[in-house]
Amino acid sequence: MHLTLNVLLSLLIQAKRQGQGKIGNGKMLVMLLQIIADTDDPEQTQKRNLLRIFTDEPVKSLAYQKIDKQLVKFIPSGKPYPYEALHFTRFEHAIGNLPAFGFYLMRMNRCCQELIDPDKAESLAYTLLKILRADTAFSDVLYGERYLPKAALFGSPAHPVKLCLPALLLGLMYQMHLSPHTGGAPVKLMQAPLLLHFYLVNPAGSYRDRTEALRDLLNPDEPIPMEQSISQTAAKLNITKNKDYYPVELRSRSGQFTSLPESGDVFLYGTGGIGKSTILNRLKATQTAFILPLYSYHPQYIRAYQPNRSVWILLQILLKYYYQNSYMAYESCAANEGEEAVLRALHELHGLFARTPLNAQFSYTLMLDGINEIPPDYQSDYMNEIEHICTNWRNVRLIVTGRNVPPNPVFSTFCQIELCGITDEFLDTLLPASIGQRSKILLKTPLFLEIYDTANLDRITLNRARLIDAYVNRLIEQVHDKSVQPLLRFLTLYVLPVAANHAAKHQQMMLERADLADAVSRAIEVYIEDERIYQNLLYPQNITKRSLPIGSGKDELIDFLVSHICLIQTDASDPKMLCFSHQYFRDYYAAKHIVNLLNALQTGYQNDLKQLEELFYKYGLAHIWYPEEMKDIYCLIGELAGDDSNQAEADFCCQETILDTVLDWSRQFDTFRVTENIIRTMAAVRNNIICGVNFSGTNLPLYLPCNLKFSLNGEYACDFIRCHVNLIGLIDGNICCTAKSADNTKMLLALEDQYVILFDSVSKTVLHEYDFSDGNMPWCTFDTAAFSPDNRFAFLMTDNAAILLNADSGTVMYQYINVKEHCIVDFAAFSHDSRYWVIRVQEHITLIDLIAECEIQPEKPLADYGISDLDKYTLALAETRTVSELEPELLRELYRNLTHFQGCDFTGSTFLSDDTKHWLPVMI
Repeated sequence: MHLTLNVLLSLLIQAKRQGQGKIGNGKMLVMLLQIIADTDDPEQTQKRNLLRIFTDEPVKSLAYQKIDKQLVKFIPSGKPYPYEALHFTRFEHAIGNLPAFGFYLMRMNRCCQELIDPDKAESLAYTLLKILRADTAFSDVLYGERYLPKAALFGSPAHPVKLCLPALLLGLMYQMHLSPHTGGAPVKLMQAPLLLHFYLVNPAGSYRDRTEALRDLLNPDEPIPMEQSISQTAAKLNITKNKDYYPVELRSRSGQFTSLPESGDVFLYGTGGIGKSTILNRLKATQTAFILPLYSYHPQYIRAYQPNRSVWILLQILLKYYYQNSYMAYESCAANEGEEAVLRALHELHGLFARTPLNAQFSYTLMLDGINEIPPDYQSDYMNEIEHICTNWRNVRLIVTGRNVPPNPVFSTFCQIELCGITDEFLDTLLPASIGQRSKILLKTPLFLEIYDTANLDRITLNRARLIDAYVNRLIEQVHDKSVQPLLRFLTLYVLPVAANHAAKHQQMMLERADLADAVSRAIEVYIEDERIYQNLLYPQNITKRSLPIGSGKDELIDFLVSHICLIQTDASDPKMLCFSHQYFRDYYAAKHIVNLLNALQTGYQNDLKQLEELFYKYGLAHIWYPEEMKDIYCLIGELAGDDSNQAEADFCCQETILDTVLDWSRQFDTFRVTENIIRTMAAVRNNIICGVNFSGTNLPLYLPCNLKFSLNGEYACDFIRCHVNLIGLIDGNICCTAKSADNTKMLLALEDQYVILFDSVSKTVLHEYDFSDGNMPWCTFDTAAFSPDNRFAFLMTDNAAILLNADSGTVMYQYINVKEHCIVDFAAFSHDSRYWVIRVQEHITLIDLIAECEIQPEKPLADYGISDLDKYTLALAETRTVSELEPELLRELYRNLTHFQGCDFTGSTFLSDDTKHWLPVMI
């Protein structure tokens, strides 16, 4: 590429402002020449003299039109052009004279403001520097009043140069006229990347008497102040692509919103894919905004800076917004920049965040996206870091997102807002009237509505797995080169699941490229090299060995997958790492890995029991598939298997799936934990009510949780004939605490796995059942229960949580959760008049007003209460009892009312526990 006058003018034409009032090309050229060119005839204006060089037309508007036509010929060829008629004597006298040059710079700056579209300024500068770098005819550039080696204008993302576009254009206009060339084909204006090697700075005001300020402006090596640097980078990185934006529903305790509050700390929570990240990316923050996804969080300790506390958040802001992702970690940054320089930068950045804001207006907004994606082992470090930020960063507003609000007091001062998805009103205008209510609820999630629109799935029964299935197939079918579709199908449908299985088991969103390479080898071994599976499963899908370049390098296959499928992508901060674009996709593919293996064994080895058992163990299917807390993956396994059609309803009709086939296998060979995996899957996809399943002859899980029901109030009961029954939580687990109301009409019972029962002692009926294991509660065992003196309220308590219930309606009124380290809930109680619920935590008292809709009164130190106040507000707790203290007849009535196993047949079963054998018949 060569930079010539015609190339320069073509780029300026492309960068011009468009629309009403735009300046024509001829007039643009004259405006630029008026800045630097001399005029011969003092009797004529400078503009008229310049026009006469190009044309004899006396009418100015017509003269501009003729110059337009001349440029149409000049720009493609570089000729003809009246170089010899233009002189620059006065401009040349300003070279080397900084104050005199300031006059020309201000004129060019005004011209640029009038001519150039601000949105195209970076692209213009980027294109000019790209051409200058490639043009060997240029060694020096007139920049300001002096010639600089052109290399002085080439920075790096970590150290961008300060670039004044008017100064660059001023020098290039002069140099292009001084050394005319006819070569150089016009270049299309290049799109500037997000991370640039320069920062554009513009002159401000007059520099006539400000020589030092002008010298600083025109010195490319002059460092950009950190505050300006991070703000400019944030403005570029936070620009989102134009795409449809669905109106969403936001709720908090104080009401409903259409957008997030513009001030104050916010915790935005909602289910996966509901649109939390989209809201962050579209939030028009008045402050400089930093967005940090949390899937890659890991504690970062820098001894020379903060030896005892993670500084991951501060460091990530520095690496992303100051060094522009030039370094992936502190170690590489310190090695290249010098540790002292990085520590100084950290202190300076911390100082910007810690300073007291002017007029109480924060300068920065910190958006931390996806707290649920932080590995469990790192949660406490993250919470400590958040507590430090809330305490010390006085100039920063926080917006945190997650699937639920963690039980940590640090978030008690946040405005907690639930994102409930797309509004029903919008969906009603978009979806066909025939679509079912269950599908409509699913499509409130923007992720699934976008997939639904893309995949055109009007006529199928919708669930998450089928939506993603159809979406992936659509992506593959849209590839124009049909010959590569079999390879893409194999990589997408069989390699990615193996990789996702690895990521999910390590509870990570990210993968090393080496992990994906291993997944390629593993998938080839399982699905291609096993001839039975290949012939019965892959070949019918037109995935043939001939269509798969098995001998190709793994890196080429990975690049091919990433470039064609958007569900996994290279991480922006580390090209060696890959990341699933959403946790739903990781969970979907992890679930698909299990279903793929089950289908492979069914198609290849259904009639070969010995081989089937051997491969079942070899592929890890005989053990627990995923940790118990990964309920979403089990739910997706059920959806992929089609078991979601077996949800308990009044017109229930059981449809057999691959899960029932696996249960059949488990009767024929010892698979140990298989039934537990099947029950976890069915429970997740059927909302904990499993109906119509034949579990006969199987080895039941080591422990059946209390929240599982195996019939619909006695209808469609499951079959447990000749099963080996281990422990059943309702019977063999502890009833950790109970309490009776003062009038002896109600009883509250808490079981050890957070399952709670409100029982009517008079009518001997179960009033309400509660499952706190799926909510925001930390894992705990309730050890205290009590009713209010007026019998209208009840609470349960453990050392880190307390729950308030309305004993009449059964509703959960309030949850108090405290997870501060070495800090426990000392007691909770009701006031004598049943007006207040009182919680005491380490010498502090919190009052919840039961009359005023659970209004929370500010926490106060215990010392602020006198003895008479404590007498007024506290009440000795009612005695609690364990299951061993319950009257046998009362316990029998309780079990008789629970429907968990009602109608089930356990004929011929063996029991590990005598209690199970004794009490289970009462429940049946």
